[in-house]
Amino acid sequence: MSKRCVIYCRVSTAEQAAPGHHSLDAQETLCKRYADAHTLQVIEVLRDEGYSGRTTRRPGLRRLLEYTGTEPPQPIDAILVQDTSRMGRDSTEYMLFRRDLRQRSIELIAVTQPNIDSSPEGMLVDTIMAGINQYQSEEKARRVSIAMMKKFEDGWWPSRAPIGYLNVVRDGHHILAPDPERFPLMQLAYREYATGRHTQEGLLRILTEQGLRDHEGRNITRGGLNKMLANPFAWGLMRWDGQERQGRHEPLTDRQTWEHCQHVTAEHNKYVSRARKHTFLLAGLTTCALCRAHHTRTVNRKKRKRYVHCQGRARCPQPYIPENALEAQVADLVQRIELSDAFITAVIERIHDVFERRATITGRKKAILLREQTLAEEKRRAAEHKLLAGVLTDEAFGRLVPEITVELDRLKRRLDDLEGSRRIDTSVLREVFQIAKDIPAAYARSQPAMRRRYIEFFFTEFIVKDRTIVRPVPTPFFATLLQFDRVRTKGVWQPSVNTNLTAEQYVQFVPWLSEQLVKLRGLVLHENLARSS
Repeated sequence: MSKRCVIYCRVSTAEQAAPGHHSLDAQETLCKRYADAHTLQVIEVLRDEGYSGRTTRRPGLRRLLEYTGTEPPQPIDAILVQDTSRMGRDSTEYMLFRRDLRQRSIELIAVTQPNIDSSPEGMLVDTIMAGINQYQSEEKARRVSIAMMKKFEDGWWPSRAPIGYLNVVRDGHHILAPDPERFPLMQLAYREYATGRHTQEGLLRILTEQGLRDHEGRNITRGGLNKMLANPFAWGLMRWDGQERQGRHEPLTDRQTWEHCQHVTAEHNKYVSRARKHTFLLAGLTTCALCRAHHTRTVNRKKRKRYVHCQGRARCPQPYIPENALEAQVADLVQRIELSDAFITAVIERIHDVFERRATITGRKKAILLREQTLAEEKRRAAEHKLLAGVLTDEAFGRLVPEITVELDRLKRRLDDLEGSRRIDTSVLREVFQIAKDIPAAYARSQPAMRRRYIEFFFTEFIVKDRTIVRPVPTPFFATLLQFDRVRTKGVWQPSVNTNLTAEQYVQFVPWLSEQLVKLRGLVLHENLARSS
């Protein structure tokens, strides 16, 4: 009775699967020829196309392991492969697999390596070859990694093209080019999303209707669109292996539009601009004075009314509160807030000196970076002159210039970051206070999203009892203002000019004030765009 065997074939890439010396068909032919010559009965041929030998997550290998398990589909006597590297390139995994085969009296036959057998010499050669196979894989991976990093340093994306681009070959170089079908749609995505008029779900529907698909022709998912909108690759910044580089590909949008898209996403994720069936102006801001639980909201469709109530109605006797009654009380609180011109001027003057000190420190750092940038540019010019003079070889120039270019890019990013984090101009702070001063008039005519922002500027919470706001909780900034020499005149809270707050105490709130300004500006822009459309 002839022995039974299984043939296993594997290639790492789709290109290797094409007709040729290392194709799957060539491996199968070699193994079948060996089986015929040695009267082996082939039970099944298993093939893994496009799977690395460094992983065991291969469908063909998993099927093969069924034959070597405790309950095989059919008992086998041997496994035929072209060479041992087809089984895998992880020496540890390979040797464990060989041990299991010996325990089950299954022979592994490498048809092109006849010196590998069950003899002590054959096992030695097998062990050596396992180490060589792993070395070859790791060495190839290192060469590929170096080549990809070199391509990245040259300003080209070293991997598969993102949606909107295609991998093309021009003048012998693999580069990115705009996809004639997807590139215009991705440009549309950034333009429309930056307006703030679309949620990501709504934008995805529009893009899908217009034909946007991934490279395999599948619909883009909501998560996929979110990643694309957040990827700075769109305006030209590439990130690879912990490094950043300005790409040479054609950008989908400009940096300002991309940054505004990030602002829109932040607003959607945190505030009431998120798409919902019902939106409540005071959601998350009202708390029951008795049970200290946040209120929940209910819509009575029959009465066409919306109510606020405690989450645990069985344990709390507080009644349902019409939402419009609470909103009216909050509006009254907002209407009674005013900051005087004198107060605004006093604050601006007090923190001006602190800003100037920060500007001096930033200026010193900037001067150091500019000196380093000048030295790097002079080094690059010197290398170019040496190349022209024949002092520097092309190979040495090719190694030196990319290093200098990387350094110049790093310095440019640091200068840009320094400029972005420089002192906040006092006019920005003045604008924040002017917005705060204009709240009573602006609040009444604004849309719900804008009203929410005005409320959050001054209040973090409203404590409610018997359908009445008994205690509004101010923001840390507003609480600090009220803490020092507060004066109430005709129901108006008016902080005195002669406050005891130091400049540093004001400055601690500057990041928060700046954040509020950005959010207010964004909402104003969204409303203006909505009205213009």
